[in-house]
Amino acid sequence: MRAREHARPVDGVSYDAVPAERLPPPSAVREALGPRRPSE
Repeated sequence: MRAREHARPVDGVSYDAVPAERLPPPSAVREALGPRRPSE
């Protein structure tokens, strides 16, 4: 399932370069980016 091609990458985050299992938890993402939009 190639959701990466359809999903819009977050600014500063490359989903192609960073494996999903290595991505920080949503809480860390919200803390870094700020409350921009609900995560999934």
